[in-house]
Amino acid sequence: MTRDIKQLDIAKRNLTSSITTLHHLHILLTGVDSSALWVEQQDYASITRQLPAILKELQLFDDFQEVEQMARITNRLNRLKQSLTVQLAGDMKAVFQAGQLSERVTDMCRVAAALEGSVKENFCKWFIVQQLAEYTVLYVENEKGAWLDRIEERDVLYRMMTRRRPNLDFRLLGHAIQHTRMFEALLNKRFPPKAKS
Repeated sequence: MTRDIKQLDIAKRNLTSSITTLHHLHILLTGVDSSALWVEQQDYASITRQLPAILKELQLFDDFQEVEQMARITNRLNRLKQSLTVQLAGDMKAVFQAGQLSERVTDMCRVAAALEGSVKENFCKWFIVQQLAEYTVLYVENEKGAWLDRIEERDVLYRMMTRRRPNLDFRLLGHAIQHTRMFEALLNKRFPPKAKS
């Protein structure tokens, strides 16, 4: 009798484990199918809500990647993520260039944060380059005329960069500092300090 109860307990445990695994697999498959549709429709709100859960479900099946069907599901999800990454980068750039900040942009940023890889980093670098583009044009070493008129603009840019310091890439900041030093050196050449009498 005890042996029969133990067998039933083991069978119950195995059945529960199988049902749980099937449930997780169903969630994963439904999520991957839905994600494909959402990526096509650019429905970033839905992607934002479901992508972390889908990625979490996929992690549960890491030990089963040698199974052909699981490998196919993983590859499909990876292709979707790559497609989403390219699409998201283009959409975010277009929205920020147009200045159309809305709830959709918030969803895009959340998707970028949920995606593994360099989506967020690449976008931040692009955004910083866009923000500093005017500075680069205004303060190129061979720029002529109205330099003294633009010192106030430079001060405003400096204050803006100081506020954004934690978000700036050190190489980009170094580049900006180098151009600032070149500008100051050029000013010193053109307008040497007067000797004190």
